[in-house]
Amino acid sequence: MADNSINIRLRGEAVEDGTIELERLLEFGDQLTRTLYVIADNLSDKKHKKKEKISLTLTEVHKGSFAMVFKPTPPLQTSFIKEFSETLTIRALEQLIDILYQVSSDAWSKVYDESHQVLETLKSFGQSTLGAGVEAIDFEFKSSKQDYFVTYNDETYVRLVNLIEETRIEERIRDVKGKLVMANFRGEDKFKCGIELDSGQYLSGVEFDEDLADLIKDALRQRIYAVGIAGVNTENNEIRSFRIKSILKITTQTSPQDLEDLFTEYKSEYDTLANFKQGWQEMLAGQGHHISQLWDDIDD
Repeated sequence: MADNSINIRLRGEAVEDGTIELERLLEFGDQLTRTLYVIADNLSDKKHKKKEKISLTLTEVHKGSFAMVFKPTPPLQTSFIKEFSETLTIRALEQLIDILYQVSSDAWSKVYDESHQVLETLKSFGQSTLGAGVEAIDFEFKSSKQDYFVTYNDETYVRLVNLIEETRIEERIRDVKGKLVMANFRGEDKFKCGIELDSGQYLSGVEFDEDLADLIKDALRQRIYAVGIAGVNTENNEIRSFRIKSILKITTQTSPQDLEDLFTEYKSEYDTLANFKQGWQEMLAGQGHHISQLWDDIDD
């Protein structure tokens, strides 16, 4: 029978005798509560009120690593807000388990995390708990809906770090200058190349379309100017991925105007395609104009 209890087991050498340092236990409780508050603030329906509290009560401790049983703190008196606060704790616990499951199974949904706070808080939770003899945290939650079980370990933590990185990547038109060091035209890395940028950064796994293969071959080990679609880290503006759409080998005859023209030409093509896609989507949604108007921005 569901009792809305959550069983949490810390596993590792530091807790294998069933004991834990008080300071570490208090830090764990603080991080768990903080994580639940952040999850509650990111619930999709936002039905709770700011003054509602997340509150858990430690009801049991078991040996066999270090196992704890928590339950939502029952209301001290009958009132709507306190009863609903208990419900909020249960909902946050369900979301915690669901989010950890999504992260561990590569099925992350951004629905919970518009501001990335959930991922960042879960990362901090892992940093403060894992390590120093603790290898994993097992969560088993028994609610009125179903029983949940998930593990937060080093592998989960690495997935979190990668997800945080991915959420910071934004697609942008970018231009780069540098030396085209190498290129592949067959095998698994077909139509990929490497560019040593003038800034010193090395871009590996740079993709290019097959129709650019001859231009890429001609520019090998030469300085080039390329325009394309980049995956840019919004935190530091660093290019994390790049796909070449136009390329020019830089020679002594190449002028700044040549580079500007190449960029302007591709940006115009990109904007036109983007407008077409938007118009098509609006039309499918019943919000657009006649189909013939989708090509209004395309030159004859």
